[in-house]
Amino acid sequence: MRKFIVQDDSGMLWITPWQITFRGDAIAIDLRPNQLLDIERNADAGAISSYFGAVHVILRYEEPDGSEHRLRLHPASAWTMTATANALDQLAEQIELWSQQAKTQNLTPSAAPAS
Repeated sequence: MRKFIVQDDSGMLWITPWQITFRGDAIAIDLRPNQLLDIERNADAGAISSYFGAVHVILRYEEPDGSEHRLRLHPASAWTMTATANALDQLAEQIELWSQQAKTQNLTPSAAPAS
């Protein structure tokens, strides 16, 4: 049986042409396009929001040292379960668009401004 550690962290997410930035209470992530391995969408069978169509956004990414991580995003802007489902869909679309634009524009770490 595999066990997973769920770590909650409240913070802010910014999407710029060069990176996705998350600043939370416990962690800080600067994710460049070349680090993003996959955008997963998974419904959490144990979450009430799944009954309202919420499918979570999970970013699978690689750190510079080669280790892989997953970051599950939760929008805090919605007041209802249905609005949460819509917000998750919009967030996934924004990140997918960001990823596609970065690939077509060939944005590399050297092309990004220093953070």
